[in-house]
Amino acid sequence: MSASSFTRSASALLGGGVSAGPPSLSRPGENSGAEETLLSRVSSRRQVDSQSVQRRLRDEAVEQLMQRFTPKIICLCFVGLFGIAVASFALVIVFWRAFFAALAYGSLPCDQPMLRYYMIFSILIGRISEQLSAKASRYMQVRGMSTRSVWVSTTLTSLIPGWITMMWGYTLIQGSSTCRTTNPHLFFDTRTYVYFQIAASLAYLLLGIPLILFAHRFLLAIRSLNSGEGVRGCAAMIKDLPKIPSDSPELQDPEDGSIMECSICLVSFSSLTVVRTPCKHYFCEPCLTKWCKANVTCPLCKSLVADPGPLSADSSEEV
Repeated sequence: MSASSFTRSASALLGGGVSAGPPSLSRPGENSGAEETLLSRVSSRRQVDSQSVQRRLRDEAVEQLMQRFTPKIICLCFVGLFGIAVASFALVIVFWRAFFAALAYGSLPCDQPMLRYYMIFSILIGRISEQLSAKASRYMQVRGMSTRSVWVSTTLTSLIPGWITMMWGYTLIQGSSTCRTTNPHLFFDTRTYVYFQIAASLAYLLLGIPLILFAHRFLLAIRSLNSGEGVRGCAAMIKDLPKIPSDSPELQDPEDGSIMECSICLVSFSSLTVVRTPCKHYFCEPCLTKWCKANVTCPLCKSLVADPGPLSADSSEEV
């Protein structure tokens, strides 16, 4: 192709089909510079088109993700807030009943004398656990440990002493034989508080673990979308790209005249179905189709291969 023909073709491409008119006379070096400038323009335009399409597809993927997770998030938040409100109200009532029972009836006889000190001991353990958890959190943050490790360690530091205390209170309750008759207020109110503590701890585990896993899955999905994974590609449009015969001069290496290889699988084009991208790169159709399942850009130059178009309502429901 001559320099003038190339200039008119590139100008028509950039100008929406309008030719630049008859070429002016110029030196060979100037023609070469013009060709490089036009090639750079075409490449820059393809890069811009590629980035805009990728941005649109990423926005579509985020919207799909939010449509899938938003009902679950709303439901979990409603259930969680309602459960926390009810449990907090019940805890206040149970706690103060047990606390006043220990103060008012602690002097009455009970075959488990340590039962009258359970509430005080439980409060002290709670305060100590909070301080230990805060110190462990500061220590791990100074050491530069991950947020997940800090959360797990501080949670265990605050929960384990409480579980030990609850097991001790449960042992006192089960070991008592006459306290329920000699000191019923202390026995039953303390027993209710211990059982409520155990039930709340089990509910925390049964509800907390699924919530943590759900949040972890949601954050991983967001991270993968930000890195370009999980975005819709243009694999369905690869079949519409121009197919190049294996004996075409386009597939011959200009240096030695041999048949070129696919840049992805490194297999010779002589036995493959070859397609040509708009950026004039050649790949075997299966490799490019697999690549474009989650991509819309050329594997070599990152130019736009094909625009899959806006997501239809039926496709959105299927996803």
